[in-house]
Amino acid sequence: MYGALDRLTTEDLVEPDHDEVTNGRLRRYYRLTPDGRTALTLEAERQAANARVAHRRLGLGLAGEGPS
Repeated sequence: MYGALDRLTTEDLVEPDHDEVTNGRLRRYYRLTPDGRTALTLEAERQAANARVAHRRLGLGLAGEGPS
C-alpha cells in the first residue's frame, strides 16, 4: 500500500493531509488533489461503462434501464 501511496503522491493525485498517533502508532492521512479528483472521476466513469457492457452481455440490465 505504501508503494501505491508514494506513486499517487509523486503523480500529484494525493497529498498528505495530517498525521495522528493512535495506540502508539503513527497514522498518516491523505486527501485527493484536484488532479486526483479528476483522475478518480474519469476512472469511475470508465469502470461504470465497463459494468454496463458486462451487464448487457450477460443479459442482466441495470436498475432504471429498460429491458435488455
